[in-house]
Amino acid sequence: MSNIIAIKNIRDICTQALVAIGFQRRKTGILTYKIDDTFQGWVGLNDATRQSPDAMFVNPMIGIRADQIHQLIAKVEDKKTHPYIPPTVVKNVGYLTPENKFFSYEFPYNEDPSARALRMATDVRQFGVPYIQANASLSAMVNLLPGWIWEEASERLLVAYYLQGKSKKFLLDFIQQRINSGKQEKRFWQRFEAFANKFRERMLV
Repeated sequence: MSNIIAIKNIRDICTQALVAIGFQRRKTGILTYKIDDTFQGWVGLNDATRQSPDAMFVNPMIGIRADQIHQLIAKVEDKKTHPYIPPTVVKNVGYLTPENKFFSYEFPYNEDPSARALRMATDVRQFGVPYIQANASLSAMVNLLPGWIWEEASERLLVAYYLQGKSKKFLLDFIQQRINSGKQEKRFWQRFEAFANKFRERMLV
């Protein structure tokens, strides 16, 4: 079996293993499951084919998508909302386990990938699904987002606070504090400032 065929087979078998525990395939490497009308569980199967000539490595990323947050961001930016990309927060499944370290599952090209895919799906079910279910709320997003990528977290936090019903003063103070901290930390604060200006004009009138 050529590596190209083996890679496709590994991806297909991994996807099937996750579908078997309740996820829905959305595109190659991305699966979701609906929690309710506002949240989705999310798995991204990042893979690496250059680490070894004899094997492919799959790194499952566990995410939660707060649809309300991304719908409002799209509204502010006058863009169309994607139905499942991006997740609001995401992390490697290994950081949800007692080992608390990055997990990468090796799939040798000359082996049937079924057993290894089942092991990966078992970890997702045992550690990823409870994490998703426990954090599918705006309050959880507010707690988790400060540890996320600064630029993206800034926009998502502002919108999450708005959806929570925070006061106009609270939101304006957050915007200014976030811009100030971004300047001090040498972040790409200009991106957030541009978004915040649109947000003020459209949502805080």
